[in-house]
Amino acid sequence: GRGCDRDVDPEEEEALRSLVNGLPRYEPPAPAPASVPPSSFSPPSPNGGRPVPKRRHLALLFLTIDDLPFEGVWRSWLSGAGNRPNWDDEEDRGMTVSVLCHAKHPERVTSPWLRRRLLARRQFDRSAHRRGGG
Repeated sequence: GRGCDRDVDPEEEEALRSLVNGLPRYEPPAPAPASVPPSSFSPPSPNGGRPVPKRRHLALLFLTIDDLPFEGVWRSWLSGAGNRPNWDDEEDRGMTVSVLCHAKHPERVTSPWLRRRLLARRQFDRSAHRRGGG
């Protein structure tokens, strides 16, 4: 199918890689001025006031017709995504990446990797479990 690694055109793979790498870096909004009092609903500082290591979570939802175009490129990127440090934050402990897919025609998805991530399949598994099946 279209999602197989062997079908990836090296020029298209390089074009997609350069497009993704060329995206501007996210800049969070500036913090509130110091004159704003902290919320009375703020939870107590965990870890005795020491900084808590952060772990970011990126969730990708692919909306497809059937197989995922450039699946090999995405899988290659995902294999290293959790190990990319945020160079501006000493407390960053990497990133967790989750992948889900909503396919218009899930029955046509040929990639076992993508089939395991189908939302329709997950919903089917949950409803079967509630009925005492699967």
